[in-house]
Amino acid sequence: MYTPLAQDDSVERLPIYDEKKSRTRQLARQIFRLTFAISVGCNIVLLLSRRSAQSPRDCTVSLGSDVTPFAKLKWDKWIMYEHGGVYVDESDDVSDAAWEAIDYNSGSVALDDDYVAEMGLPISQRFPWDDSKGLYFMNGQHQIHCLQALRKSFLQLRDRVPLDLDWAHNMHCFNALRQEIICTADDTPRSMTFAHPGSIGVGQYRRCRDWDKMVAWTEERWSCWRNINKTDEIDTLLRYRYCPEGSPYYERIHAIFGDFEMGEGASASN
Repeated sequence: MYTPLAQDDSVERLPIYDEKKSRTRQLARQIFRLTFAISVGCNIVLLLSRRSAQSPRDCTVSLGSDVTPFAKLKWDKWIMYEHGGVYVDESDDVSDAAWEAIDYNSGSVALDDDYVAEMGLPISQRFPWDDSKGLYFMNGQHQIHCLQALRKSFLQLRDRVPLDLDWAHNMHCFNALRQEIICTADDTPRSMTFAHPGSIGVGQYRRCRDWDKMVAWTEERWSCWRNINKTDEIDTLLRYRYCPEGSPYYERIHAIFGDFEMGEGASASN
């Protein structure tokens, strides 16, 4: 006689397929995915809008109140990282004019020996028109000189024409910039931008010192130096004769050299 086996509650039974519940779960997953995608999209749009509308006030990183010992510069100027601009314009005429407009001649200064001793600077070569002063070249303008020189050499290599600046001088400038970067150790985190993949920091602001204030300080102490005949071997004294009218050295200089060109066309020969 057949006797059905007793059901054992401990035996796991296969779940009964419920088509209605399955469709409900699938729909819920689809809604979640759609909601997540919309959320991600909105966040990207928000980040882009914030990036494009960023202003210096959005930056909260403070570099402190350090003041430089010489020109008394502070971290009080906001500057935005550029991706393009006149310095990299496709037209050489436009970019050349922009680079040449950054004048480094004022970087040669004559400092009084008493001031030099007070500030702990080493004694330097004598200023030709006043033996109580020494000649110094400001670091910032020297870096600009090096950038301008390297850029010109790079363009000359591109155009396959002889270099104006000898190779050793080019290498000196590379090394000067390397030392400056290592010394400054700028720890500003630059963002990975959406607008220019592969570019960093575009549109991002950072605190800087005021270049114009530094130039104003150097112009007050200018040694009357101009880098005329850049690639020629000339009497160095000829480069220190450009004191403006009203300078205490003006009459003495013109008594020695007579009248000569003081404008843009100045050179050792005129």
